[in-house]
Amino acid sequence: MKKPISLILLTFFLGHFSNAQRNKPQNIREYMALTHEVNVLTIFVDTNEEFWEEGEKEYYYNELMKAQEWLVDQSSNWDKTLEFENEEFFVDQQAVVYLDKVSRGIHPKYTIQKIMVELGYDNIEKFMDYHDFDLENEKLKILLLVKSNNRSHAYNLWSVKDVDLAIVYCRNSFGGVTDRYVMAHELLHQFGAWDLYYEVGKVQTKESSRLAMESYPNSIMLNSSKNKDLKEIDELTAWRIGWSDYKDEFSIFDPKLNKEKILAEGKAFRKSLKNKR
Repeated sequence: MKKPISLILLTFFLGHFSNAQRNKPQNIREYMALTHEVNVLTIFVDTNEEFWEEGEKEYYYNELMKAQEWLVDQSSNWDKTLEFENEEFFVDQQAVVYLDKVSRGIHPKYTIQKIMVELGYDNIEKFMDYHDFDLENEKLKILLLVKSNNRSHAYNLWSVKDVDLAIVYCRNSFGGVTDRYVMAHELLHQFGAWDLYYEVGKVQTKESSRLAMESYPNSIMLNSSKNKDLKEIDELTAWRIGWSDYKDEFSIFDPKLNKEKILAEGKAFRKSLKNKR
């Protein structure tokens, strides 16, 4: 007997599973572009720490809708067409799955498998077959809205270009409430956007992040908790998500090209911590 699934949060794609390559679209760039219709499968997740209450679910669902509306408004600035479909898999908005733990340390494939079992399916392939979803021609993103404090993030299951599963916590590690801008930020990751803020050992160097703040001070891919009313899709991010053309100056923000510098900065940071002990 199949259990109902819920509505809300973002993204996951099947490329990671056994039939991934068979379903992988031929036109990757167009498929990755944040344009036309994007299907979003949102699932509320209870944990061993907290459980969702009805009023809370409504608030976060509304924030997700506002995040999508914001992205649609931004797309019009770049003369792009964008719409979101949230009810392709909708059965019962009250449904919630339970997982003991959802964290960065757990591989997304196992998280997804556990969720499918909770929903009454053997695996993700059976779930898609049941809903007659055409992965070759329709865009799907999966988002988990987790009742826990932690840092929201998105996983990459196909390649560095395509993020398939977004995990959004109801509050950040410091207790701040997650809002539409955090959700929009994670959704953009699912379409290839790069973080532009600096964090030791991550995707930007101190220098490239400084340049990002100078060039794109209101970018949604910088700190999404500051200057919220001014947030926008900057031209670098617009290129990453298929809204504009590439420019040579974007290369300084490329995580692959920055890899050695990023590793060196991380090594220097760890060494400085060790020397302080």
